[in-house]
Amino acid sequence: MWGKVKKAFKGGWNALKKGWEKLKGMGKAIWSAIKTLFGSFIIFLVWLLTLPCRIFQGRKKLNDREHALLKNVYRDGLNINKIRIVPKHACLIEVAAIAWEWSKEVGKMIIRHMFRQPETPTGATESETPEGTELRRPSLRPFTIGYTIYLEGVKTSESPETLVHESVHVWQYAHVGAGYITDSLVGQALRGQGTYDWRSVVDGGQSTWAELSVESQASLIEDTFLRGELMSNGVVEEFGNGCFFKADWVKKFGRLRLLKLSADDEGPWNDNDYDDYTELARSAVELLRG
Repeated sequence: MWGKVKKAFKGGWNALKKGWEKLKGMGKAIWSAIKTLFGSFIIFLVWLLTLPCRIFQGRKKLNDREHALLKNVYRDGLNINKIRIVPKHACLIEVAAIAWEWSKEVGKMIIRHMFRQPETPTGATESETPEGTELRRPSLRPFTIGYTIYLEGVKTSESPETLVHESVHVWQYAHVGAGYITDSLVGQALRGQGTYDWRSVVDGGQSTWAELSVESQASLIEDTFLRGELMSNGVVEEFGNGCFFKADWVKKFGRLRLLKLSADDEGPWNDNDYDDYTELARSAVELLRG
C-alpha cells in the first residue's frame, strides 16, 4: 500500500515539475516576444527622430581603416559591409535630450523661488545659485540601433575602442534581434553604469560571455581591444590596439589580464596582482566569429 502511495506521489511531483518547466518556457517565450516588439518600436522611434540627420548628413560606410579594424575582430562572424555610421549629433534625439535636461533645470529654479530658498545656500558658490544656474547642453553618448552606429562626434581614429564597443551591439542585433535594445535599456535603468561592469559579474561567479548583460558583453570586447596582449614563446610582442584578435593560438597567443581592483595603484606589481581573463576573452571572440 505504502509503495503505491509513494509511487503516486512521485508521479504527481514529476508532473508538477514538468508543468513548471513548461510554464517557465512559456514565460521566456512571452518575454522574448515583448523584448522584440519593444526593441522594434525603439528602432522605429530612433529612425523617425534621426530622419533629418540622415537627410542632411547621410549614413556613411566604414572607411578602409575602420573596415580593417572590425574585420580583425569579427573575421566572417559579422557582415561589416552593412554597418553605417552617423558621425555627428542625432538631430531630434539631441533636441529631445536638451529639452528634457533644461526642463529639469527650470523646474529646480522654479521650486527654489517658490519656497524662497536662500540665493546662496551655505557652502555653495555663486555659480550654483538659481541666478547663476546655466542651462548646459547635455552630452550624448554614442549608441547603436540596428546596423547604424551614431558616434555623437567621437572620432574613430582617436577612439577606435568606441567603434569596437558599438559594433558588438550590431552583432547582437544581427544574431539576437531587436530584443537586445530592450535588454540594454532595462540594464541601464536598473543598474546604471554598473551594467557596463563585466568584471564584477565575472568575479561574482558568472563565467561565460553569454551570461553577461549586453552592455557588459560590449565592454569586455572593448577592454580586450584596449588591453589585450599578443604573445609568442611566452614573450609579449604587442599590447593593446586590437592585437589580441591577431592570435592564431598556434604560434601567436592572446592574453587578457587586468590589474586586480584591490591592487596598489602605484605599484610595483607582480603576477599575483593581476586577474587573468584570457579564456573568457578567447571564448567570446570565438563566439563572435561563429
